[in-house]
Formats: sequence, structure tokens, C-alpha cells
Amino acid sequence: MKSQELLVRVLAEDADDAALAKYTWQLRGALLQLDVDSVSPLAEALPVGTKGVGEVLGALVVRLGAALGTLAGLRLVLETVRDWSVLSGRTVEVAYGDDVLKLTRATKQEQKKIVDDFLARHAPAE
Repeated sequence: MKSQELLVRVLAEDADDAALAKYTWQLRGALLQLDVDSVSPLAEALPVGTKGVGEVLGALVVRLGAALGTLAGLRLVLETVRDWSVLSGRTVEVAYGDDVLKLTRATKQEQKKIVDDFLARHAPAE
């Protein structure tokens, strides 16, 4: 399987920009512990005439690469996001293609079922 990308968004409506940035970098640190190709802030197009690119606050692009570009690798990434969500009490959305998984303050068992159902939708056809 070739390199896959996930869009991971920390949703923290009750947090200011500084707190949201802190949560995002904490989650980024957890994801970098995995054998992913990269975990980068989502770049944002800036107005014409502005140099560089901005970042979309709370959003990360995770490139799985060859090592994690399998269903088992996707599970590992989703379980890491799920565990971080449970520990932090924050809601996280993970987009994989057109499918979006929302991890909330549900119990770990409830979230495990949500992740399992999400992965079942992406399992290769037999």
C-alpha cells in the first residue's frame, strides 16, 4: 500500500488559540512516537501578496508511509488518537479519504467499537 494521509483535527471550542495549539502539539508528539512518515500542521492558503503559508489551528496531516500504510497501521494510529482523546478529554476528528471518524468523550470501550467499525469500512474486499 502506498503512502496514505489522514487529516486529524483537535476540536476544542472552549479553548483559546494558545490552548488549541498546545493540544495539537501534544497529539502531534503522541503520533510522532509511531513509525509514521510525518505529522505536519495543515497548511493554509494566505491572501495574495503574503509570503509563506499559515497553519490551520488544530489540524494535522499524518502521512502513514509504507511502514503504517496497512489496515493494522491505520488501527495503530487511530488507537493512539483515541487514547489521547480519552486522556485529554478532547474531541478529535480523523478524516481518511471521504470518511470521517469523530472520537469524543465516550468510554474507551465505546470508542474501540467506533474505531473497529471505521476500520471495517476500509478493510480490503475478500
